[in-house]
Amino acid sequence: MKTVNDLLPLLEQLTGKAINPDKICSETLSIEVFNSRKGIGYSQFNEILLLVGIDRLSIDFFDFISSEGYNFEPKNSIKSFKSLEIGIEEYTKMALLFYGNIKFAFKALSRNDEVLEKRIYDYLPEDRDKYFKRHEPLKEIIDIAPSDAYYLGYYIEDELAKRIEKNPNDSEALLLESKRKEIVEIGKKNDVAYLASDHLDVYVATSMRKPHEFAMVNKFVKEISHDKTIKSLKLRIFNPTLAYCNNRIDKGLSEALMLKRAKCTIYLAQESETLGKDSELASTLAQGKVVIAYVPIGNKSYVDSLLSALSDFDKDVDEKEVIINQLRIFNPDLAWNDNLIQSYFKNKSAISIKELKDKLYDVVENYYEGRASGLKEKHPLGIQVNLKSGVANGVIVSRSVKDTIALVVDTVQNTLGFTVERNPTDRNGNVLKNYIYLKENRTDSIYRVKSGHDLLTTSFWNFYNQKQD
Repeated sequence: MKTVNDLLPLLEQLTGKAINPDKICSETLSIEVFNSRKGIGYSQFNEILLLVGIDRLSIDFFDFISSEGYNFEPKNSIKSFKSLEIGIEEYTKMALLFYGNIKFAFKALSRNDEVLEKRIYDYLPEDRDKYFKRHEPLKEIIDIAPSDAYYLGYYIEDELAKRIEKNPNDSEALLLESKRKEIVEIGKKNDVAYLASDHLDVYVATSMRKPHEFAMVNKFVKEISHDKTIKSLKLRIFNPTLAYCNNRIDKGLSEALMLKRAKCTIYLAQESETLGKDSELASTLAQGKVVIAYVPIGNKSYVDSLLSALSDFDKDVDEKEVIINQLRIFNPDLAWNDNLIQSYFKNKSAISIKELKDKLYDVVENYYEGRASGLKEKHPLGIQVNLKSGVANGVIVSRSVKDTIALVVDTVQNTLGFTVERNPTDRNGNVLKNYIYLKENRTDSIYRVKSGHDLLTTSFWNFYNQKQD
């Protein structure tokens, strides 16, 4: 038979405050609860709270926890201990999602029905019809082939300008410049279409300098955009390989605007990272929005597609040199500590293409495993703070295009699923006492976090000083 004493851990989870049983009379702690089919009613629950030194709560908040969460069906009572556990678990998700602070969430929600109603409404799934009923944009985005996307880059613009300045009669450079101007005009029109678009759902953060990078990003974004669910919802995705700005000032401001408008950002983990792309990740999290980091598996299929993209643009480069260049990018230390690579530089003909490819398969897979682990488990900047509310937001790490699409759909429809993990372990197996993780179900990524560091928590929330809505 359960007693008030058994309820204390759950009440601590509900309020975010420790309860000292030594300050409660033994008679109170021994009161039996859930000893009939009627369960615990609203007034009885409030009596228990007062007896253990906790403020009463409103009947709407009681209905919320007794209905076990967001399927808001008012009950006359909490029927069982298990039902109360589930209700508090769902409340914890709400507390972490909107406040990042259990104690403040209880203060904000338990006796303010207006705020509670707003938070329940904020968490309900979006009406899909509002997406289905969207009108088509007045200015359509004009497609650019993956092989031509590189012409929108500033590097080829500078490169061709130097070639023509050096030799005004360079026929190949003049032909390429003519092609570049043609593609740039399309990119400018697309930039206007993006700026004028009344909807923007997804921003894609990427770094692109080399031709194959433009081509691969172009293909990736189109694969997302052409998914049948994405198309049926008429979602609009900013594709950076289709737009062109005249200068870096306009480009920076334009992309900042896209970040402000989009509901989420897809961050592409690539063979090289840049300040711009990482700042776009940080900017999205600082707004309290979702970042989906797509980190490819880096398996044989991925590497073969990478080599194929490289060969499309570097047809005259020896295949071994192409592979060596990629090994240098993905693991620069190999030249100093890998016997195969050292042997290659001593006698290039002695090492086969297959041997080099096998090495590249391993290196690329290990690189992306490390990137995924870093974003998901190791790097402190994988968790960043919403500058307005102080809520700590985590990156959702996806390892497949299929999951990335599903996460985009869940984000815009407000249907992401979460699991609460209390007292988790860190990557070294140490228990983090009094920490709480809110993990996204599909990827097991940390989406919200409550620290167990008492001084940090006290100082943090004093400076952020949240106010009720």
